[in-house]
Amino acid sequence: MSPTSDCLSEMKDRIETLEQQKEALEYDFEDVKSQLRMLLEECEISPLKKEERCAFGDEELAMTKKNLNLLVDVLNKVRDKKEDMVAEADHLREEIDKLARKMFKDSFELEEFLSSHSGFTIPTINELKEKLKELKEERKHSIKDLIANCRKRIEELWEMCCYSKDQCKEFTAFETNRISEEVLELHEHEVERLENFYSANLKIFSLAKQHEELWDKLLYLEDQSNNKERLFKNRGGCLLKEEKERKVIQKRLPTIKSQLIELLNAYKEETGRDFLRFGKPLKAEIETKEHRREMDKHLERLQRKEANTENLLAESQMGTRPVTGTKRKALPPQDNKFMKSMRTELPSAASSKSTLSCKSTTSSSGIAGTLVRKEQEITPHRGQQHLKMPINNMVMRTPKTNRMPAASTPQNGIY
Repeated sequence: MSPTSDCLSEMKDRIETLEQQKEALEYDFEDVKSQLRMLLEECEISPLKKEERCAFGDEELAMTKKNLNLLVDVLNKVRDKKEDMVAEADHLREEIDKLARKMFKDSFELEEFLSSHSGFTIPTINELKEKLKELKEERKHSIKDLIANCRKRIEELWEMCCYSKDQCKEFTAFETNRISEEVLELHEHEVERLENFYSANLKIFSLAKQHEELWDKLLYLEDQSNNKERLFKNRGGCLLKEEKERKVIQKRLPTIKSQLIELLNAYKEETGRDFLRFGKPLKAEIETKEHRREMDKHLERLQRKEANTENLLAESQMGTRPVTGTKRKALPPQDNKFMKSMRTELPSAASSKSTLSCKSTTSSSGIAGTLVRKEQEITPHRGQQHLKMPINNMVMRTPKTNRMPAASTPQNGIY
């Protein structure tokens, strides 16, 4: 009995489906083998299992779904092993870096070694383990020197962190004379703690230093402004430079203070305590400085006012200055017509320098002297000669031998 057309059609579809499944299985088989081969080569792992050797073509493995699942399992295990190897290599490098820094090794040599061992293969891991072992052995034989180096670093960090003497005394191991690995670990832990504290609050330390420098400069400029001697030493525009600098400081200082106070408040909210600088709360120290400056300025104003009052009182008592101010009397304006007529009647420059002198007899007061006519120099207009005009201003010049004592000299015609 010959198959019907429907049966032939079904068989044909079945054969095409199986061929597609076979092609897909072959593709997956080769893909898994390729990934497994690449991982083994990357990790430098020698193929030991049959499935691993199959990836390199050393073993024949039938292309079945069961064998494909076996290859996928081996591939996942190699991937997990790679992750473990990467983590182990990173951990070893971190331990080497930390221990070398604690031992104050040369940073250049350390970076060079770590860069040349940046992989995660088994040979690289073995070399990293050997390096870590060498550092630990060296550390055991140089504990005394390492403690001394740690103490030197701790002193530097105390200064960087602005520690007070009381804060430094809190680390009691610093004064011990015992040389042991336990003491070394305490010192290494203190160095690590201080470095982390400084790094975490670097912005606060930077702003605090800027605020202190600007504050000291502002006080210096204010003291200079009260120094009267600087008025006679104003070379190169020093006063103008100081004034500009003072304005710049007065503009920058509030901004830096605002940023610093914000960080100090955030630090207190996070830690529950004030940020200390040389044993004192930094925020309170800033407020104290500002209050002290305002008090000093207020006291200075009071002292200046009191001194002015005393000087005014003393001058009024001595008669050198009236208690109440008096206005000057304005001089009468010059008669322009008179001056023009005088210019036209002036003689030449050569004849205008005559001086009239006459010898008087004894005056009513019995004082002999000489009358001298003064000459007044008139600044000419453009195009005129430089002239000296005699004016009717007679002055009595008395010889020194005939002068009377100052006490009996008449003033304004009154003895």
